[in-house]
Amino acid sequence: MNKLRTIGVASLMWIMVSAGAQSAADTATDKWDLNRCLEYALENNVQLNKSRLSYASAEASLMQAKGQRLPNLNASISENGSNNRMRDPMTDELGDWKFSVNGSASLNTGVTLYSGGAINNEIQRSTLAKEAALLSVDQTEMDISIAVVQAYVNVLYAYENLKYYKEVVDLS
Repeated sequence: MNKLRTIGVASLMWIMVSAGAQSAADTATDKWDLNRCLEYALENNVQLNKSRLSYASAEASLMQAKGQRLPNLNASISENGSNNRMRDPMTDELGDWKFSVNGSASLNTGVTLYSGGAINNEIQRSTLAKEAALLSVDQTEMDISIAVVQAYVNVLYAYENLKYYKEVVDLS
């Protein structure tokens, strides 16, 4: 009785694992080896994608920090027009149309000559943040790889148990 329960549990576990793997596959006949499992996990893991986005954000911050050394240039143009008919205050009659246009343009430039080392410190901070984000991506990839390998070994172990229990049933 106890053997049958163990066989039933092992069979049920194998069916659930294989059904889960088949539903994730493109077709039901695909075989999932360890490399394919690792590739799939590394492409589709949400935490890893978040780490990659953090790395991209750190790269952008570094570029922005380096850009503070460059001169800046701002330009603006504005135009205002009006078309009015003026009333003569003496005769209370409408006068001629008056059309007026006003415009302005500005061009500003600036460069930071010295800021007490703040730009260099910001570049160093951004560089370290980028390196930390890259290490976070690497650590997340390793953690995911370890988890996938452990799960893969557990599935293989369950498969071997299933084969063993099938042999036990066949022998009894």
